Amino acid sequence: MFRGQFFKSSAFLIASLVILWTLGLHQSKPSKAILSDRFPFRIELELCPEFPLGGVDVSVKYRIGIDPNFAEAEIVASSIDSDSNTGLFDILIPAQFGTSDIAVAAFCRNSFGESIASNQVLTSNCESLTTIDSDLDGLSNATEDLNCDNFYSPGDTSNPDNLDTDGDGIRDFTELLTQTDPNNPGSSPRPKIFKGMAFDPDGDGNSNSVAFRPDSGTWFVKDFVSAGNNIAVQFGAQGDIPFTYQSAGSQTSDLGVIRLIGNDYHWFFRGAGFIGSQGQALNNLSFGIFGDNVIMGPWERAGVSNPAVARLVNGTWFFNILESGGNTRVEIWGGNGDIPAVADYDGDGLFDIAVYRPSTNKLFTINSSDGVIQILEFGTFTAEFSFRGDITGDGKDDITFWEPINGMFTSLLSDQGFDDRLGALRDPGHFLEMQLGLIIVHLPLSRNLQDGKELLTVVDHSTGFRFIRPNNDPAADIVAEQWGLPGDSLG
Repeated sequence: MFRGQFFKSSAFLIASLVILWTLGLHQSKPSKAILSDRFPFRIELELCPEFPLGGVDVSVKYRIGIDPNFAEAEIVASSIDSDSNTGLFDILIPAQFGTSDIAVAAFCRNSFGESIASNQVLTSNCESLTTIDSDLDGLSNATEDLNCDNFYSPGDTSNPDNLDTDGDGIRDFTELLTQTDPNNPGSSPRPKIFKGMAFDPDGDGNSNSVAFRPDSGTWFVKDFVSAGNNIAVQFGAQGDIPFTYQSAGSQTSDLGVIRLIGNDYHWFFRGAGFIGSQGQALNNLSFGIFGDNVIMGPWERAGVSNPAVARLVNGTWFFNILESGGNTRVEIWGGNGDIPAVADYDGDGLFDIAVYRPSTNKLFTINSSDGVIQILEFGTFTAEFSFRGDITGDGKDDITFWEPINGMFTSLLSDQGFDDRLGALRDPGHFLEMQLGLIIVHLPLSRNLQDGKELLTVVDHSTGFRFIRPNNDPAADIVAEQWGLPGDSLG
């Protein structure tokens, strides 16, 4: 409420909000983000005829939907046009009411009481979200949050706080351009198979190329040792999310699918399944919900795949890991705009919690072995961080990204300890760069293990051709191998 005063415009408020938001993304390590429960709105309203006479207080109030009752809004700034007897107000309105219309009006009060409402102007939380792009993916929050509730919920086009809603390695903006569903890892311009470990069904220590054909639920596995000794297995159905895994006590890999039933992820394991602490085999379990990022891998025991998902809730990443005892371990790390980038960076055989922050080109990791936090500046805003693996054979996953703009793999090597300063100087003991792939045409594949090294690999989903340079040698000739057809998920 104010009495005929002039205030500075809302430019300072908006600038301050931008500065605070930017500082939140540039803090030294990830922390829980605090979502605003109000949004700024600028409105021009008529004032009562008595206002120019003085002695009149003016307030701006709002009502939501069909509710007839008005509540007072906070006026941040205002200016008055005495000639037209109107006021321009910058106010704050609650932001948790979804798509409901919000009516805003001015009221005058003097010694005789309060006036009736002035001309009412309608707005909504959706209008405020058109000016915000929380995850910097080129889509406004209003595009990605269909019910305008400032929260990712089933039915939203994608996640306004997550660059890659379904964790399929394809950013939401790219999926929207190609008219695929950023909520479904199985719907992608270049679908992939989630690998809990290197896929080695014959146990020879080398990965086998694998393709999942969704229209028939058929898997095709290529045998590298015995030419032509390839297999086809039916397991899964259209719409399933394919994965490969390794169970406790087994030296070989097997297949599985995740199926969305209602709002829940149901995991179906072919073969031994997920082995519980009492030795019981689980071949069907419910774990995770719609929109979770799949981060299956060795979380509990080296060489054993645990079902795991990363979930962004109210601006905070929750890493949920299903352990063999039946409990879910929850780790909290990272916030809006971060991308889960888990891998075994400390070499103990277990995944480390990690997120990559494109806004600052920084990777934040927590070692599973000793809890030590590392913050390394390495990457680009457009970097693709879905690749994981040990490309030098020293037992630790190197930090690798693929730059889709120029098809370049760049790795910060673990052999002499991660050193982003020497990496920036392109020191050969800490840095490796290799050109392999083209934007839109290719996508990097992880867990392509040969002779103890994870080979940097890209795949062309339109043809099924995979490309490597032997031994990760940037000077080596590119080797191509074809396995799979257009529309297949590849791994």
